[in-house]
Amino acid sequence: MKKLDSLNRILDDLEEHLDEEHCERVEQRHLEALAFQKMDRLPLSIYCKPEGELLSNVEAFYNPEVMLQNELLKSETFGNVVNSVRIRDDYPLHIRANHGLAVTHSIYGGKYVLNEGATPWAQSEPSLQEFRKRWEDRPFEVKENPEVKLVLETYQYYAERLAEYPKCSRRIKLSHPDMQGTLQSAQSLFGADFFYELYDHPEDVHWLLRHICEAYVEYFRLLDPLMNNYVEAADAQYIHGALYPGKILLKNDTATAMLSREHYLEFCRPYDEWIAGQLGTSSIHYCGSSQPFHYEVLGITGLRGINFGDPQRQDVDGFVEHWSGKQVAAVCWGYHQPPEFLYRTLHGREVRGFTLCCTVDDINQAAEYVKRYGEQGLESFK
Repeated sequence: MKKLDSLNRILDDLEEHLDEEHCERVEQRHLEALAFQKMDRLPLSIYCKPEGELLSNVEAFYNPEVMLQNELLKSETFGNVVNSVRIRDDYPLHIRANHGLAVTHSIYGGKYVLNEGATPWAQSEPSLQEFRKRWEDRPFEVKENPEVKLVLETYQYYAERLAEYPKCSRRIKLSHPDMQGTLQSAQSLFGADFFYELYDHPEDVHWLLRHICEAYVEYFRLLDPLMNNYVEAADAQYIHGALYPGKILLKNDTATAMLSREHYLEFCRPYDEWIAGQLGTSSIHYCGSSQPFHYEVLGITGLRGINFGDPQRQDVDGFVEHWSGKQVAAVCWGYHQPPEFLYRTLHGREVRGFTLCCTVDDINQAAEYVKRYGEQGLESFK
C-alpha cells in the first residue's frame, strides 16, 4: 500500500515529540481517578480542532493508510493524538478502525449508505417479520462479512505501520471500534417504526435482540486479539476518548433516551447483562437526559463506569449519590462542553471517581488551559 507523505510527516513528528514518561503519568492518573483515590487534580483531556486537514472519509473507509492519518488527527469532539502530544494534556493516546455503524449494521443483515463528508447511515428494512423469516434458521455472518474483514485488515495495518515508529507503537493504543448498542442496532434496521414492534410484536423483538447479541459477542472476540488497549492489572481499557473501567463499553443511546422503565427492563437490561456475562466487567455510554429510573435499571452486574454524551443534562449530585457510592465512575465528564462547565458543576464538591474533558476552539487556547489547570485546578475555569 502506498504510504502518504503527509502521514509520514505526522508519524515522524510524533516519534520525535511523544513523551513516554508523560504517557505513563497520564495512564496512572486515570487509573487513580477510576479507583476513587483522592487526587489534587482529576485527569483532564482537552479537545480542539485538528490543525491538519482530514482526508476523504470515503477513501479512508477502504484505505487504512488514509484512515490512520484521520484517526491521529481526529475531530474536536472525540480527542486528538497529534494535539495531545503537543499540549501534554491527560488524553490517553489511542485510535480505532473508524467505519461507524456500517460494520455492525451489515453484520446484522442491514444495508447502509456511505457519502463523502458524513458518517455511514443505515437504510431501513421494510418489516421485522419478513426479516425474521430470512434469518430465522441461520446466525448472522461475522467472520466472512466484508466489512468485518475491512476492520481486521485496518487493525493489522495500523500495527504494522506503527511498528516503524517504536514510541508510537508502544504508546498509541489500538482500541475497539464503535460496536453500537444492541437495541440501537435493532432500531437502526427498521427506523422509527421499530418502536411499534415493542408493543405489537415483542417476541420478534426478543428474537432479533438475541440474534444481535450472539453476533456482537462473536465480533468482539474476533477483534479482541488485535487490540492492545487493555490495562489488565487495573481492569480498564483505552476507548472512546478516555480510559474506561471494565472490559467492554456498552452503548445505550437509543434505549436510555426512548424507553420507559418497563421497556428498558424488558428489552435492554437483560441483553446488556448477557453480553457482560460473556465478556466481562463493563462501562455504559448513553446520551440524552437521565431519568430517575436509570439509577435502578442501569445497574447491571459488573458495571463500573458511565459516560454521558450530554453531561449538561445530568444531575451531578444525583450521580454522586446514586453511583459514586457504588464505585461507578463518571468517565469524560464534560463531553462537548466548555471548560466553564467543569467549574460550574464540580466546584465545591468532594468528587472522586471522575475523569474530565472539555472542548475549546483551537490548540493555542487548549495549551493555555492545560497550563492554567496544572497550576490552579478547577479554579482556572471560573
